[in-house]
Amino acid sequence: MIPGLWLIATAFGTALGTAALIAALWRHRDEPGAGWFLAALTGQALWGAVYGTALLTTDPALRRALGVVGLALLSAVGVYFVAFALEYTGRGQLEGRPAGVVLALLPVVLLVLGGTNAGHGLLWTPRPTLVSVGGVTGMAYGFRPAAKVVGALAVGVVTLGSLLLFDTVFSYGPLYRREAFAVGVSVVPPMAALAVWLLEVGPAPELNFAPFLFLVHVVLDAYAFVGSDMFEFHPATRRRGERAAIDDLGSPVVVVDDEGRIVTTNHLATEVLGVDRRTALTTPLSAHFDDDLDHRTGGEVTVRADGSQRTFQVTATPLAVDDDTVGTTLVWQDVTDARRREQCLAVLNRVLRHNLRNDMSVVRGFASSAAGRAESDEVRGMLDTALAKTDDLLSLGRTARDIERTLGGEPRHDPVDVAETATAVATAVGPETAAVKVDGEDCTVATDRETLRTVLTELVENAVEHGVPATDGRGRWRAGDEAADGGQIVDGDAVESAGRGDATAPVRVHVDARPDTVVAVVEDDGPGLPEGELAVVETGEETALEAPTSPSRSATTARRRRCRCREGRATTPRRTGPPDQAVDATRSVTSAANSLVPSRSPPSIWRSMS
Repeated sequence: MIPGLWLIATAFGTALGTAALIAALWRHRDEPGAGWFLAALTGQALWGAVYGTALLTTDPALRRALGVVGLALLSAVGVYFVAFALEYTGRGQLEGRPAGVVLALLPVVLLVLGGTNAGHGLLWTPRPTLVSVGGVTGMAYGFRPAAKVVGALAVGVVTLGSLLLFDTVFSYGPLYRREAFAVGVSVVPPMAALAVWLLEVGPAPELNFAPFLFLVHVVLDAYAFVGSDMFEFHPATRRRGERAAIDDLGSPVVVVDDEGRIVTTNHLATEVLGVDRRTALTTPLSAHFDDDLDHRTGGEVTVRADGSQRTFQVTATPLAVDDDTVGTTLVWQDVTDARRREQCLAVLNRVLRHNLRNDMSVVRGFASSAAGRAESDEVRGMLDTALAKTDDLLSLGRTARDIERTLGGEPRHDPVDVAETATAVATAVGPETAAVKVDGEDCTVATDRETLRTVLTELVENAVEHGVPATDGRGRWRAGDEAADGGQIVDGDAVESAGRGDATAPVRVHVDARPDTVVAVVEDDGPGLPEGELAVVETGEETALEAPTSPSRSATTARRRRCRCREGRATTPRRTGPPDQAVDATRSVTSAANSLVPSRSPPSIWRSMS
């Protein structure tokens, strides 16, 4: 026999426990979702009290009326619970949609249909009978299919709310897991009892055990909301923050699936694509512009927006689930103005360099001729100074040319032997001037061959020019350039073949192969950069008054910028000891792993060794 007294005590215990929980949570009523949750708890408390009263009622009309009110309260609990789950997890914008409005009307519909059931019998038999079970009053409803459909809808609504909370368990990390799991599980026992009652199975189908099992719901809710401060840390903050990060980013954002079909966008992206968000969804991204863009890697794309052509640099970030890529987030950065400036600067650079080279070649020719005819030592000295300054300007022009060539194309990551490259650069200078020492067997790295050669060349040139006394007094030599016709300028591009210096101040190139890095150090016995210029070069910040004032600093600055543009850095020549101590400049390269360089590990990044 079912102990009726315990059933009545449990029903009223659920009502009292829920009322105590409402009192404990009332201070959180302004938190996201708290209002809906308090409404659900209120319906739960009233239902417990109503059902406990119904168990004591023997009047058929009053018993049937209490049953109708109880069903309406039960449906209200489900609706409010889903509204709580939506708002608590940051999905409150869904509440005002048509489906949400229909759900909100469910309690009213049940109240009306249940109150008039005696006339139409849609939900249960027109005259359900009272049955005494274990000393309490039950009722044999004889549920019709419509009631079971409505009951299944109520169970489904509550299940939806639980799934929303379980989504929090898996999506938002350990901060919300215990609380969300407790609340999500708490609805399982009463919903299972409700399903058994609607199907009219079990030892006592005339009794609805859901109000009794709601006591378990109260205990778990108390743990989550009171014991663990669930309303102190709610996932709506994170979800709204993530949404704001996309909508308020200030750049177009498009999320595509693995096939390149648009999943979602922000409003700026729809303006760029020229369609509204609803139209854009599920369409291939490539259908909205002519350029060929790989959605997995990104790139540069040109589209027509607001009646003009705009160029965007698209950065792709893979979206992965359990190590499987399911889509890509594409952030579009408008680089139209930057590309126009680059084009203008490139044209200006070429024009200035061409004019400078031609005019300086003429100046140098006349100055050289005048120096050969001058009879006064003082005049020859002044002409030599003019020639030196002319060569400095020509050197700057070549440096600008090298930078343009190096940065103009896409960086490559080919297997390059650093030791061989350093040896080739040193050989161009001359073995009596530059010597190469190699430590380690494998000096192969994955890098841009031309950039590495250019940077090492500039390092060695700088060392030769400022650390090796040259036969013409100016140390004028560019490794890799060809001199012809006895030192005459050819096409304005080759320089006079100056003396390559003696062995009194040799340039030393040290290549050190380390487990993940190959370090190239170029040393000489020159004076190094003045401290004032050194600080500007090292910080990379300069004003108009701090622009490069010497060829060595210009070369060093150019070298540093070139390295940065190719994901690298280089240290600056520095002297920290006595005058006879070597000055060194270091170039470090970390290689990328592939079948040709198995002893190296990714990524392909160049870094400096101080």
